[in-house]
Amino acid sequence: MFRFQLKPSVFEFKTFDEFLDHFKINQDDTIFTEKFLYEKYIQGKANCNFIFYDDYGSGEPSDIAVYKILKDIHGKKIKRIIGIGGGTILDIAKLLSMRDAKSTEEILKTKYRWSGIRGLYLYRQHAELAVR
Repeated sequence: MFRFQLKPSVFEFKTFDEFLDHFKINQDDTIFTEKFLYEKYIQGKANCNFIFYDDYGSGEPSDIAVYKILKDIHGKKIKRIIGIGGGTILDIAKLLSMRDAKSTEEILKTKYRWSGIRGLYLYRQHAELAVR
């Protein structure tokens, strides 16, 4: 059963500030990341909402952590999810982009009633995240 198709575009930025400026990150957006990245590189630079994986779990993603995050954002008006971090963060951000999803089970077992997808931006954590 065909549900949807994503056609990604790849951008490259020299600094994190360039990324924020290019995509006009604002109060309708939510950045999903880890606290240490927020504190070291992001704090005070982005006027948007934040979700920290650290508040829900650590290490590899779990259904329980994703369920708790989906529950907390359910019904909120989020236009774009911006995942900033490593593999766990980017994987969970993809699930968070599913508008009105309530659990990973619902999404993966095709019980998900399609209500659209939020914009999704993934920023891979690496040494160049720091603003110079």
